[in-house]
Amino acid sequence: MANSELENRLRSLAQNFVNQVLGAFRDTFSEVVGGSAAPAARSSAATAASATRTGRSTKDGRRTPAETLAMAHKLAAFIAGKPAGIRIEPMGKELGLRTNQMTLPLTKALKLGLISKKGERRSTVYLPGRKSK
Repeated sequence: MANSELENRLRSLAQNFVNQVLGAFRDTFSEVVGGSAAPAARSSAATAASATRTGRSTKDGRRTPAETLAMAHKLAAFIAGKPAGIRIEPMGKELGLRTNQMTLPLTKALKLGLISKKGERRSTVYLPGRKSK
């Protein structure tokens, strides 16, 4: 391999590595900050892959109101099977969801009367609501 070919190959490998690191940083930054302030635009293929991975369908990675409502009903149905109630952490573990993915749908379910709650902050227990049956 000629010296210039080796340099080109190493340069290409280094650029691919940098792109992967930056992509991982952008994904993590989007999750932590909420996506709106993420640096640099992504290709439409990367955006579609990310939306598929996170289960969110809008361009900015947010759930649509219909998706939030569907998740609220899904959570209410799950909670209906727990007459003694359940806290958010165990619920997330059983459903394979993170706490921040459930916060808005739980709030929506509470407002709709699908579930009720008892306690505050980390000791909050979600119970079946009057409309969940």
